[in-house]
Amino acid sequence: MKVAVFATPKSGANRRRPRRLRALAEVAEAHGAVLHATHSLEELDRAVASLAHDRPDVLAINGGDGTVHRVLTAAVQVLDPLPTLAILPGGTMDIAARSTGWLGRGAEGLERVCAGGLRTTERSLLTVDGRWAGFLFGNGLIARFLEVYEEVPDPTAARAAQILARGAASAMVGGPFAEQLTRRWRGEVELDGEVLAGDDWLAVAAGTVEQIGLGFRPFRDARAGRMHAVALGSSVGRFARELPRVYGRRPLREPGNVERPATRLVLRSDEPASFMVDGDFHRGGQELVVEVGQTVTLLVP
Repeated sequence: MKVAVFATPKSGANRRRPRRLRALAEVAEAHGAVLHATHSLEELDRAVASLAHDRPDVLAINGGDGTVHRVLTAAVQVLDPLPTLAILPGGTMDIAARSTGWLGRGAEGLERVCAGGLRTTERSLLTVDGRWAGFLFGNGLIARFLEVYEEVPDPTAARAAQILARGAASAMVGGPFAEQLTRRWRGEVELDGEVLAGDDWLAVAAGTVEQIGLGFRPFRDARAGRMHAVALGSSVGRFARELPRVYGRRPLREPGNVERPATRLVLRSDEPASFMVDGDFHRGGQELVVEVGQTVTLLVP
């Protein structure tokens, strides 16, 4: 079995614990896997492009969720279909890895991948703005949360939890921090050809894996061939009441909040779009299309 491994030395866990990357390299060498430890987007793109001439059976990714997103975005351009994927932990939040059951250290995960015999599951990628590939999309509150989260040079999961707690406390007293996070996105939301009622949204999000971080699982109906889309039109206070339901994988019920399985999401606004894909922040035009893309096979422990 030919295994190609992509790792980012700059990802959260790898940067804070460089020994983990060395352990990953030792496992790769022991099993004849090819390790690509890339330090820039240009280097990553070149390494992924080389796979067109040396196609692996398994593409393993060790890094943060942004690394997963960047590798997949490059890989769909040169590998059709994609090889079997293994999303190994190696970042700060590891949302995609956790959503597919991978915990612990990347080297331990790679050892299991190379040993063979793992189960598989299928999920579909999202194609965002005709350019980006990943598992998660969000705008509004979600994108602004990410902006605040990345204001420090080395953000951690603890910082994400701190922002959430600070935002909740600020919302209780109508404070400026909550106002900054919850500035609403105004525009039209279309799901599978149906335009939703309303044009004033706290956030619009979609996922093809269940989790979005910190234990929250808003995309419980994500399956191969479909995304779970969520449009939050409620007030901040009503959305806060939804959080225990989101954490517990239960349906939203506050007025103005919409969720359903879908294959195509279109956002239209008078303002240029700001959004995140798998934890990476991007900007787009006044119309943004999020579609279900290629279905991939994922190794699960």
